[in-house]
Amino acid sequence: PDTLKELQGSCIVKNTSLVTLYLPASLYKMNSSSISSNKNLKNIFFAGDAPSTYSSSAIVYNAADLIIFRHPSSSGWDTWKDKDKFTIADWRTEDSTQEEGEFNGVSWQYIGATGCISFTGSGVIPGFTEENPAPWDSYKTGIQTIEIAEGITEIGSYAFCQAENLLRMESGADLNSIGDYAFNGCTRLVFLQTRKILEVLRSRVMSQLRVICSLIKWLHLVHMHSRVVLLLRMYS
Repeated sequence: PDTLKELQGSCIVKNTSLVTLYLPASLYKMNSSSISSNKNLKNIFFAGDAPSTYSSSAIVYNAADLIIFRHPSSSGWDTWKDKDKFTIADWRTEDSTQEEGEFNGVSWQYIGATGCISFTGSGVIPGFTEENPAPWDSYKTGIQTIEIAEGITEIGSYAFCQAENLLRMESGADLNSIGDYAFNGCTRLVFLQTRKILEVLRSRVMSQLRVICSLIKWLHLVHMHSRVVLLLRMYS
């Protein structure tokens, strides 16, 4: 509710179905482990300024790729105790952009307020070039997260090239190919979550270090941020 002012300790915990959480502008205080152990919680939206956290562990043990979204005009985030623990992104509620399209069985939708572009269906995201860019090229700098559903097997060349504010890409188990320079210039990408690619590389009996190095080279991440975290899930 919009009247919420404080989160007590351990009040939002162990909710495995919780993926996205919205907190109202009225919230001004969070206590120890207020939001804790929600393993699938990957988005928290703050409508107001950064809340006071008398403990530095107000948000703990949630999804490893958790992103904090806040209004660009809000305040207090530079001095927020937990600011160095999370990736912080813009929640642009004034951006009403909504675009969508389709490629032979693959549908895509972009929401400007959250900067999320999602893909559903079955098939491939086609390849593009610098001369013939993707249809979302005109607002690529607004893309902050990419969600690719099960059934999509390939990301084509230059698909998200120079999406300089991209923070997280996650995909289903069917993704097994990423084209040249698909993520070239994505200098803020921190979370790259894919389930299938590591299985392909591990089948070659490489050491862990060689797996990571080969993956980075293969995905053309050489121009990405040095903090890139590869969240590679193995499923039996």
